[in-house]
Amino acid sequence: MGNKLIVKDFESDSNFDPTKLFKWRIKWLKRTIAKYKQSGRQISKEQNLKWYKDEKKVYMNNLKDSIKIDKLSKDIGIIVPAHVGNVKFLRACLESCNATGYFTILSFDNPFHQKSMQVENRMPSSEALYYVDFTLMKHKSWASGVGIPHVWNMIYGIKLLDSLGFKYVFNINGDCMMEKPENFPILIEKLGNNDIISCEYIPDKKYLGTMGWLTKTKIALDFWEDYVKNMYKFNIGNAEARMGKFYIDNKYKVSPVENPWEAHFKPFPNKDQKADWYKWIGFRHLHAEHKVRKTLKMEPIEKKHFDFGRNNIFMSGHEQKTLMKYWETGDQKFLKSWWG
Repeated sequence: MGNKLIVKDFESDSNFDPTKLFKWRIKWLKRTIAKYKQSGRQISKEQNLKWYKDEKKVYMNNLKDSIKIDKLSKDIGIIVPAHVGNVKFLRACLESCNATGYFTILSFDNPFHQKSMQVENRMPSSEALYYVDFTLMKHKSWASGVGIPHVWNMIYGIKLLDSLGFKYVFNINGDCMMEKPENFPILIEKLGNNDIISCEYIPDKKYLGTMGWLTKTKIALDFWEDYVKNMYKFNIGNAEARMGKFYIDNKYKVSPVENPWEAHFKPFPNKDQKADWYKWIGFRHLHAEHKVRKTLKMEPIEKKHFDFGRNNIFMSGHEQKTLMKYWETGDQKFLKSWWG
């Protein structure tokens, strides 16, 4: 467990280098064509061009693979726990994760509890899945509430990250996103030599926010394995309180964050937002924003952050008749209808 995967170069024990392989294959191709000509074989310009195009295609595919391989060599892996209720926001989440350059696992709750259920409205869109490095789906869990399937998502995902040798795990829930993923190094810097940094930290309440956090993989695995052992007991409490108690009681070092409770992620972000994670990486809880903006009769979240799904299947009938019409026409009557 915990050993890094190594993909070796074609002629040595060094890491795989697609450019080096491409140059070697081009030299080989030139020698092969020269031998053909020396033997009197006629080669058309079209055939000659096709061989070189084929080599370029192989190179481009190897280059894409090497990007994934490079991600596996890094110390940080990302886990995105998600369920069918997140699908309209999941593409924005995963796109921002992909932009960090770190290996991303989508840990998706099994949404099928009847054989007759259709895939199209239960699974993420192909646009969203394009940004994922690895997708896993847990077994179907039948217990009520969101806590138990979330625990299973986490235990499978973190065990996988640990087995792949990642020293740190960054968690971002599937209905959240980073507006400034290029600033992710700030989060690493703020973690420093501590054991965890969370989007919300309230020491006196032993509270750590679980929407977003960066911690050491081994410690995270200890926490979620303990959670799994006890998750079917009554009065287990929410994940935020349990995680806070675990880290604080075990005297792990928690990075401080500026955390004005009334102006954090559950309300809408604005230019006066003071929460550190919003200032650093543009962390937003899109699902909560969506509800709050409707309740407070505000403009909706930016259209670009929604994934509508094929034939707008991820949007409710009400949203299709109101919100989407508002974006299409700009007519305020549709916005007011969305507010209800």
